[in-house]
Amino acid sequence: MRRWALVIVIISAIVGGVFASISTSQHIRLQMHGFEQESFCAISESVNCDIVNGSSYSEMFGIPVAWFGVIFYAIVVIFALLSFLSKKPQVTAMGFVYIMSMGSLIYSAYLAYIAFIVLEVVCIACISMYIANIFIFIFTSTGMGLSLRRAMCFIGCFIQTIFFKKSYQFDKMGLVMQKDQTGIFENKAMPHIAVMAGCVIVGMVIILNILPQQTHAYSSDDMESLLVYHYKKSLYQVDVDKSWAMWGNPDAKVTLVEYSEYKCPYCKYAAFKLKPFLQEFKNDIRFVFINFPLDKTCNPDLKQQIHAGACKAAKSGICAQAQGKFWQMHDALFRNQRRLNNSFYKSTIKKLGLDADVFNECLMSDQTKVRLDSELASAKKAMVHGTPSIFLNGRKIGRWQNIDYMRELIREEIKRQKLKK
Repeated sequence: MRRWALVIVIISAIVGGVFASISTSQHIRLQMHGFEQESFCAISESVNCDIVNGSSYSEMFGIPVAWFGVIFYAIVVIFALLSFLSKKPQVTAMGFVYIMSMGSLIYSAYLAYIAFIVLEVVCIACISMYIANIFIFIFTSTGMGLSLRRAMCFIGCFIQTIFFKKSYQFDKMGLVMQKDQTGIFENKAMPHIAVMAGCVIVGMVIILNILPQQTHAYSSDDMESLLVYHYKKSLYQVDVDKSWAMWGNPDAKVTLVEYSEYKCPYCKYAAFKLKPFLQEFKNDIRFVFINFPLDKTCNPDLKQQIHAGACKAAKSGICAQAQGKFWQMHDALFRNQRRLNNSFYKSTIKKLGLDADVFNECLMSDQTKVRLDSELASAKKAMVHGTPSIFLNGRKIGRWQNIDYMRELIREEIKRQKLKK
């Protein structure tokens, strides 16, 4: 057993474990608080770990996928360290590491496909784990002296030894020599399986105590009943103009509309809880943000003033959109909704790289007023009285706070629209 290769395996597993722990922490944060606070690798919409950790693909059986990675890396470190410290070749331990590392490569390829092709983002933490998995596989095989041809023979014999109790003799490098002799695996598999089972059990106990309690988790029967109930709701007239702030596929048959305003606290929650979790549907859905400021300055239908300054914030979003920076301004307005003063607007315009003269002229223009009036008219037709009000193809959604429900509802609507073709 090549000790230098084992050192690389141990280091790779530790690095992978660090990034898996970070990803698990990010996943839990997103479930609890949404996307209000960005992680270190949320650099842009195309380079963003948060989008990956917020997608439905980031969970398996309700557990963050990254946490299974933490358990995997812990097992690798234990077995590789055992082999490094032992004077005898620990072929059984490294055999398990080798087979698990092969599985990790296959699953890494699947996750890479999800990130790059389905979600269309680059996840720095994920790539770091993919590289760690590649290193673990390469240097485990190197440490055991396994070429690709010999590796296939090794795996076959290993599986037969573990599951069918056959015996094989191995040399110091782990290569099969003879059959039906006292094998180096014999009577050694169960302790290793017990160690792996122990790691899984301890890992599950830890994560189940860390994960936030799902107070609004629905069973499959409950989810089905909720979907049936949703489609019994009335259809509202939800007018949408193609020039309004939109994300996703502009030609999609499924339209999710949010009537919102920037000084509403609950709208802030919706802003960082809803849109970012929809990344996996971006090719099948268009998400439209429509202003409904609760400010009598521009919304004369209000009986009383609620959120002074909301009209200027709405116009700021419109003017930022004119320079191609709507969603950046959208996020900045919500993150700073308690201090939307002149200093904020001045610094944000500079930070986003907007032309200040063009922006300020836009705020005062009749065209911006007409645009905002048309959005208010859309809200009035849809009988919107408060924010946020969210509609899916004309039906109002009452449980949008539950992301699992939203995903199932959107999947159902996409399916129904495809059946109409």
